[in-house]
Amino acid sequence: MIPSLRAVYDELTERATEPPWSTRCQQLRAELVARCGGFEPDHPAAAARDAASLEHALVAGGLARAIGAELHDPSERAEALAIAGAIPALLLMEDHAGLLVAHDVWSGAAWWIAPGDDVGRDLRPQLRDPPLVQCRLVVTDAGAALLPGVVFHAADAVETIQHTLARAAELQLSTAQVFEALLRMEHRFHSHTRIKVSYAYRAEVLSG
Repeated sequence: MIPSLRAVYDELTERATEPPWSTRCQQLRAELVARCGGFEPDHPAAAARDAASLEHALVAGGLARAIGAELHDPSERAEALAIAGAIPALLLMEDHAGLLVAHDVWSGAAWWIAPGDDVGRDLRPQLRDPPLVQCRLVVTDAGAALLPGVVFHAADAVETIQHTLARAAELQLSTAQVFEALLRMEHRFHSHTRIKVSYAYRAEVLSG
């Protein structure tokens, strides 16, 4: 994220995890885990799934919009609305003349990533063999900024995922259905030590 969005996102997170919003937040997060799987706290993928479930509660669950309406500062309310309207995306990154460009393999859209975005900065060393970035992003004047609930799908899963996305388009699945299916696939891949990435992300798993 970029600093201005980070400050408001952290404020929304703090309020969402305290009364009167905490019960609804916990319910939304638990529902996502029930549909897509969760990890034990000591699992390497647990922190990313936890961040993704919180982001789900704020954005898809509507808490960012509801809590943002309570903020006193107009600029913070505007930032909260931007977070509430964050765009879901499946991004492959590449360097273009020093700018980090993100191509959405699901929608076909493309954005440049804001220079101050911390996720983009961390991804630069991986551009030779980039993972697929499942995220929500906010488009700003400085470029796109990624929200913290990012899930990385391994680079060697990209080709299989692209075939799976083509099948999802044929089935006319919604973006929400596709993204939750990918979370289930990622959970399956990280939960079984001997499963092949091509099997975990195969199109037949789209239905759950």
